[in-house]
Amino acid sequence: MSFHQLYYTNCEHGLSGYAGYQFNAVTDGTSGETLRAVESLTAYEPPRSCAYPSTAEELELCPVNLCFAPGQTTILASVSYVGRDSSQRFGNYFAHALATADLDADDADLLPIELWRAAWWNRRPVPDTSLPALDGPLHAGPLSRERVAGFLADHPHRGRLAALLSAAGLAQSRADRSVLVVAESADDVASWCAAVSYLLPPRWVRRLSFSTYLNRPSRSRLHLLGTLPETKLDLGPDAEEKFYLFDFPGERFPTLAVHPLASLCVSIGLLELPALWGWVDKLARGDEATLDDWYPAVAAAAALGRVSVTQADLDAVIGWLHDGVGLPEATQNAIARAVHGHPDVTMGHRRTLLAVSARTGDTGLWEQVYYELLEPLLLLRTDGPTVARELLPSATAAEFTAALARVRDQLTAKAEEQLRLAEDQADTLGLLDWSGLAALPIGHDVLAECGRTTVAPLLADGLTEAQRDQAIRVAEGWPTVREGIVHYLTALADREPATVSALLAGITGELLADQDIPADSPLRVPYLAHRALRRRERPVTILANLARHGTISEADDLLLSVLWPTRSWSLADAAEVLAAVDGRVLAGTVSWFEATLARRPAEPASRVAYARLCDDLMVSPLAALLAGRERPALDEIAELYRARAGARRLRDLLPIIGALRDRDSAPALVLSWAWLAPEVARLPADTPAELVTALARMNGPGVGRYLELIRRRFSAPDASIPVHAAALWLLAGTEWVEPYNQQVTELLLGYAIRSWRSEPLAEAVSLVESVEPASAREFRGLIGQAKPERQARTATVLRGVGRRVSGAGRRLGRVVAGPAPKAADSGTTPPER
Repeated sequence: MSFHQLYYTNCEHGLSGYAGYQFNAVTDGTSGETLRAVESLTAYEPPRSCAYPSTAEELELCPVNLCFAPGQTTILASVSYVGRDSSQRFGNYFAHALATADLDADDADLLPIELWRAAWWNRRPVPDTSLPALDGPLHAGPLSRERVAGFLADHPHRGRLAALLSAAGLAQSRADRSVLVVAESADDVASWCAAVSYLLPPRWVRRLSFSTYLNRPSRSRLHLLGTLPETKLDLGPDAEEKFYLFDFPGERFPTLAVHPLASLCVSIGLLELPALWGWVDKLARGDEATLDDWYPAVAAAAALGRVSVTQADLDAVIGWLHDGVGLPEATQNAIARAVHGHPDVTMGHRRTLLAVSARTGDTGLWEQVYYELLEPLLLLRTDGPTVARELLPSATAAEFTAALARVRDQLTAKAEEQLRLAEDQADTLGLLDWSGLAALPIGHDVLAECGRTTVAPLLADGLTEAQRDQAIRVAEGWPTVREGIVHYLTALADREPATVSALLAGITGELLADQDIPADSPLRVPYLAHRALRRRERPVTILANLARHGTISEADDLLLSVLWPTRSWSLADAAEVLAAVDGRVLAGTVSWFEATLARRPAEPASRVAYARLCDDLMVSPLAALLAGRERPALDEIAELYRARAGARRLRDLLPIIGALRDRDSAPALVLSWAWLAPEVARLPADTPAELVTALARMNGPGVGRYLELIRRRFSAPDASIPVHAAALWLLAGTEWVEPYNQQVTELLLGYAIRSWRSEPLAEAVSLVESVEPASAREFRGLIGQAKPERQARTATVLRGVGRRVSGAGRRLGRVVAGPAPKAADSGTTPPER
């Protein structure tokens, strides 16, 4: 453990062999590179005020330059002004330099600044050019922590100390410019350099180059430089751009951010820091090079030493722990416990502390931190459930399982307390949601009460989008909350059934499950109805399904309104309900059927459906419940509908046709003549007189519908068609036949006379003859004129049909019973059969 020594000055005897500036003596084996580095580093110009000392005391006042340049070969040098050289000229200086390849090995405890003005530094040449190596440890000079602390305490700019440390860190890490300290004396410069050295980690300090005095600091590239105010001309106006300038006499200082390590070290103080450096060295990885690198280790050591640390210090320590740092688990755990109780520990910090405690197996710390993470989030109703799931130990050992259970018990007690105290419904919903996501075992009574007094009323008042999501999670996760909601709705159903139905139609109904509502609950039917509607089931299907479980009573008018919001049925709805649901349970729907049938159909297409509904209703158990004033009319319509359906021959329709002659009757108001036309055309008639009677009593649209249907059969006459031809011949030209129908009649008869075979024509004539012989002779005469050789004249003949049978038409009055029909019915399109 030793240093090479080098003496450099203006002397007569040295390595050069001639007088002048040269190495007076060096330790054998010193390299030429080291010689050149020392010569360059130790150049010295005295201040003008000290350049010409006349006494030894004046010479002693000249500044001493202590240089330190770490590197592959580390150089330490003390340069002193010695005044005159051997030829008595002023300007000579003497540099005593030390060089080592491993400063830490040669003197591990050395702080280079402490060698300033050490007594063993030489200032005189020696006669021999060979110097012995200097063994360490090297003894310090007059600087000490106590002396520097006193210097700082009295200095007006002591508040700049943290900035000076920060600038030193920047100079070392960036290497873009040096820190220049301007002080009243070289002693002050040395004190500032010593303050930097005492306040920062020793191993980092031994990498910080410095020079305590330079007359021309612009020529140096060392990190920390010192000079006196006399050199200000050398600095120039751009000194602040060349240096991190700390000009204490001139009060010029750089604008820079103070490094948190600098703030921490200054707050601890020069005298207290040595106790931490041993811990810092144990915590450090060994490759730290910058203040950023050293900061976490120093902050951790401070926390272990129970030193007050800031939020930034905590950030550094906990971020360091988060990264693992390669420390033994016991050390990590000790640091985690040291910072755990700090008042500035944040939620993010606690996440790391939880991970460290899980990693190191400290269940006690894990339990404390886990609760501290979740309890504030519970109180704030924020993302605690996510935290609760994310931060569980990856391998839940038995000890962590027990700790987790204890934390959940604590949180459950806290949550139940908060639920009992909560006055805001939305806040209670948020707390329930939080507790559910965190899997807290909230008590049954608390949950049921919250559902009844808080959640249900909130659902009734309306939810925001966020509250809707919370309500869904709460209802799905807490069946007991749903129990409370059902209790609330059941009590409300007696007073406001419509309100309950509206609630069940919305989010409230969506939240409830089938098993939540008892079979005998008044909520059961409206709940099932709304659920089915949400599933897009048909209203009739829903009603049929519900009716299977009980009678539809008068109180269930609300149910019908739910299924049919218009509060009315169409004919199709009513018919479908009657067909799909057992009439014995439909007592509560009678008023709806009555309302449907009270609307007489205006469209002919609806009349048959109306009559069919009357028929179905009058044979159902509901008939006895219909209003007394309505039943006769509905019964009459139903009877006519059944009669038409049961008719087998045309004569069976004649009573029905007679019933429709009274236009003020219920059947006449509902049914039209056209309704019967298909049956008149279809059913077999015994004689033409029956058909004439039927057609003569029908109105114009009814006859028109009949002619439209019978026309298709004239093109291919079957055995039953001659009777229709006979009846048309007898009716042609009568006053009951409207002009348009008269034209259709003539066309049909003309087609028959021209196109039919002789057999059906002969039968038609025979049927006419059975009623009116004279008219039959006219009919036969027309047929005779329409033989094939006279077909060209057939059209002309047909145009005279109406005139030729006019006499026969007048005679039909004796055949057709009853008076002529009244004016035509307004309907023109027959209903479907």
